[in-house]
Amino acid sequence: MGEKALTLAGGVAEYQSQMALGAYQKSIYDTNARFADLQASDALKRGERSAIDIKRQGRQLIGSQRTALAAQGIELDNGTALDIQSDTADLSTRDAMTARNNAWREAWGFKAEAMNLKSAGNMESIAAKNRARNTLANAGIRVARQMDKESKFLAGGAA
Repeated sequence: MGEKALTLAGGVAEYQSQMALGAYQKSIYDTNARFADLQASDALKRGERSAIDIKRQGRQLIGSQRTALAAQGIELDNGTALDIQSDTADLSTRDAMTARNNAWREAWGFKAEAMNLKSAGNMESIAAKNRARNTLANAGIRVARQMDKESKFLAGGAA
């Protein structure tokens, strides 16, 4: 096999290697992006479970308050007793909303990470294609230079 053919074969092999490496690196970015999306979903589910637990605990506390107030002979549905129960329900609702909001913020961070990873994977794919094309172009240029040198040599040797 001639030197030009070896140069071209090497260029094609390097092209294929660059393309495979780019595809592999993009797949890693894509996999990590999928994991970030899963973490976002998990954060939202945990936040919702936490909010449900907070509301349940609030209802249990109100039940305990009503039992304690009733045991003291206090009327449950007006005045201070009603205010205590209303405040407990309001705080429970506020805490549940805080849990949901915190989960949403956490999920947003994971979603942003997923978007960044997907973008990085796309950029890596583009960069790999450019590197691969440059490799082929450089191999072609080397072959052209070799051919130019040979033609000059033959032209000079024929004279």
